[in-house]
Amino acid sequence: MRYILFRGKDTSGAWQYGSLLQNLDNCYIVEKFNNTIFDSSGQIYINENSLWLIDDPRTFGQYTGMLDKNGNKIFEGDIVIGEEVDGKMAVMWDNFHVAFGLADYGNYQWEVIFPCTQFEIIGNIHDNPELLEAT
Repeated sequence: MRYILFRGKDTSGAWQYGSLLQNLDNCYIVEKFNNTIFDSSGQIYINENSLWLIDDPRTFGQYTGMLDKNGNKIFEGDIVIGEEVDGKMAVMWDNFHVAFGLADYGNYQWEVIFPCTQFEIIGNIHDNPELLEAT
């Protein structure tokens, strides 16, 4: 079974990890769905503190299912380096290839990610956008 996981920045600016949830007005990360209840209007009720409002939905990123060489989960929006890539590249979803890929913003090239443990996460596009600035 595939492990589906998302991350996003909450209202305090902290990264939260869990399932993606959206109602009529807001986007959330939910740690545990078994403690979440919805009514017919889409209102969310939760039995414990495991629901985080995400201020900026652009910070949502899905887990790719791969780990970097240090054992860290690689998420959409992470910036990686490695032997298989030329320079720093950002992990992005590609609708054309229907796959996660690596975008090199400096040269606008695209590479499809393949299972590889030689990548190393050095930041992400939300906290470290300067890492992708063209040289």
